[in-house]
Amino acid sequence: MQTLNPERLEEYRDRGLLKSARHPELPLTIWNYTDKVQYDRLWDDLTSMCRGLVIDDGGKIWARPFAKFFNYGEPDVVLPDEPFTVTEKLDGSLIIVFRYQSADGSIERDVVASRGSFTSRHAAEGTGLLAAGGWNPALGLTYLFELIHPEYRIIVDYGERRELVHLATIDTATGVEIDVDAGPYFPSVPTYKALSWDDILRARPNAEGYVVRFDSGLRVKVKHDEYVRLARVMAHLSDRTIWDVFRNGESI
Repeated sequence: MQTLNPERLEEYRDRGLLKSARHPELPLTIWNYTDKVQYDRLWDDLTSMCRGLVIDDGGKIWARPFAKFFNYGEPDVVLPDEPFTVTEKLDGSLIIVFRYQSADGSIERDVVASRGSFTSRHAAEGTGLLAAGGWNPALGLTYLFELIHPEYRIIVDYGERRELVHLATIDTATGVEIDVDAGPYFPSVPTYKALSWDDILRARPNAEGYVVRFDSGLRVKVKHDEYVRLARVMAHLSDRTIWDVFRNGESI
């Protein structure tokens, strides 16, 4: 599917299921699911794919990031009996890169976005790193990166690393992931080829977890227990939660 009905997207936005942001210069809109969808688990074909999806005013898809995928152990997850590959779950910010071309060919430009904005600080940082790398995306492909940067640290400490790590390249028209890298200046996400499920479930220090991708394309996140604990503390950070951590003899 290469086009979407903009009216359906607007209907979902009116219902509080999607939110959108316009590009400041180009006829592009980026779409994301809302907290309501996440909390009430209102997943369908449209809400699942609106995770940084970019379309033009006619409904043509220009960027198609990963569809929503879930954590190991969630009710939406049924693990298939298939071979799989394992990559590192990086604790950064998603950066979406694609090449836009107007219908008459008069405008052709590389576009960089974070998951919900063309103008966020993360998108600006990604734009700078992209320019420094001296690389341009190919027309018709969506390139996905993780932005690692000390100013935008979430939990995992990557030190002073400031880089874009290539996660995947997707054929925008079909949504099929293809084996295309993003030039020599951008490292690829670490891949582990011989991990068992026992290995995957074993916690590691200063790491978020893994992403397991089955041959059918299904992705599952496996987050380490300590990362989940810290994320929960940070999400509800207050004097009370800090006191509870100390009272329970846990590490701050």
